[in-house]
Formats: sequence, C-alpha cells, structure tokens
Amino acid sequence: DVAAVRKVLRAAEGDEELRGLGRAVRELVELGGQGDLEGLCKGLRGRGYGAPRVERSRRVADALRSPRHAFIVVEVPGRPRVVVDPAFTAQLRVARPSPSYRELMGALPDLFVGPAPALEQLVQLCANRLEESFRELEMPCPPWRDAVTLANTWAL
Repeated sequence: DVAAVRKVLRAAEGDEELRGLGRAVRELVELGGQGDLEGLCKGLRGRGYGAPRVERSRRVADALRSPRHAFIVVEVPGRPRVVVDPAFTAQLRVARPSPSYRELMGALPDLFVGPAPALEQLVQLCANRLEESFRELEMPCPPWRDAVTLANTWAL
C-alpha cells in the first residue's frame, strides 16, 4: 500500500510544471497559512497560474455522506485538472488507526498538489485501507468514512 502511494506520488513529481506549482503553493502557505484558500488562489493568479478556484465537497441528500471540505482546482492547458489541498491528510485521519493505516498515512503528503486522477487513486486506496483498518480493530466503518463519502470530499 505504501509502495502504491509512493508510485502515484512519484508519477506526479515527474512533471516540472506540477513541481513549480507545488513550490508556489508551499511558499504561499508559509506566507499566509493553509486556511485562506481564496488568498492562495489570489497568490497563484499573481504568479501566473490561470484561473485557480475554490471548489467544495459534493453535496448529497444523506448528511452523513456529505462532508464539508474546500480545496483549490487549477486549470492547466492540455492537462487534467490539478487539485491543490493544503489540508489533504486531515480529511483522512482517524483517532484509532490500525498500524498499517498509520503507516499509509505517513506516506501521504499533508499538502497535496497533483492531477485529479492521482488524487482519485490515492483516495480510493485510502478508503479501502481505512475500511480494512476499522475491520482490523473490530469496529464498524462509519458512513462518513466509506469510499463514496471520501470521494465526495473532493467532488470526484
């Protein structure tokens, strides 16, 4: 699982434009904090990144499956949408993870900058391992932690 996470992240790291965007986001986060997504968008526009915008979680009728989360989407011509989430791992943390899920979480970046398909892969992998973590600890998986709900977190 950790190897799969690293493989997905390495694929995104090979893209020079994404690395530059990642550096810009980290600099802006250090200057203004991760909570000000509108400020991050403004800063990215000022650095020449076209039309970054704040996106919100997908809303569904079931309140337990409708997480509240915001992140940034940057449109890069000729590429899949790029997702910027300064609080990526915060959405995946649980109070009592199994040892294997804790290890998986350790391989994830707190700040995610990458193509939407890579995020989708990571979220699906984490959702599967999270459900296993709950089973391993002989706990039921709450509805707000299943794969569908986690995908809704990023409106994927």
